[in-house]
Amino acid sequence: MNRMNNFCGLILCAGYGSRLQEVEKKLPKPMITINKKTLIEYIIDNFIKNNITKIIFVIGYKKPVLLNFLKKKNKEYLTHNKEIKFFYVLNNAIERENGFSGFLGLKKISDLNFNSKIVLSMGDHLYSQKFIKTLVETEDKADIIIGTDSFIKTQKIVEGSTTKILGENGEVIAIGKDIKAFNRIDTGIFLVSNSILKVAEEVEQKQNRFGWTDIIKLAMEKKFAVNFVDFDDIPWFNINYKHDLLEATEFTKKWLFDEKI
Repeated sequence: MNRMNNFCGLILCAGYGSRLQEVEKKLPKPMITINKKTLIEYIIDNFIKNNITKIIFVIGYKKPVLLNFLKKKNKEYLTHNKEIKFFYVLNNAIERENGFSGFLGLKKISDLNFNSKIVLSMGDHLYSQKFIKTLVETEDKADIIIGTDSFIKTQKIVEGSTTKILGENGEVIAIGKDIKAFNRIDTGIFLVSNSILKVAEEVEQKQNRFGWTDIIKLAMEKKFAVNFVDFDDIPWFNINYKHDLLEATEFTKKWLFDEKI
């Protein structure tokens, strides 16, 4: 049996994408076109080309538009691979932030009885297919594995937005947007065990607004194993502002378009 069958995908794409609304107000951020493909299609292709065919989407902002788009794309993908299955979760409280989206996604996976590890991706990052390949092939048995970049470049750090990490010997010591001591940043992709749903449920009951990082922090407090794997030699790109779009087009031409693993 293909080892990838032991994994499912979870994409968090419910946010407002407010920093890019000066460019695109009619479409949700995941539907912005970069080099003839939408952002969300690059992410979906990364999962499918790694043989992860069960994908859960948490959608919120302009959800009818994105839902219809994804359903149409699902039909297109099915003409090439009958095993592809998309599942949708509606986040009707976007203001509760991406931690709430993560909670909803994990709960959906539990309801579907998927006894598999979860490759969780933020819906606004471009990255090589090798990100997923590296994550699922790791022998690490941690409850959460964070894909990280230790070659920290100034342009990839957006204050108040970029999640910083202090790590040592594969273990995450501290994580947060405002920590002062850090030696890597997260790339927006994670390998997550089903056991983290209990942690997410606890955060959801205590906090109205919370991020995915808040779930990770509580997992660390509760002594769950939270580790990292560096993707230093694998390209990735985070789209935050209007000026990023031109650079993202060049990035996809160089690294992602029709990429082979």
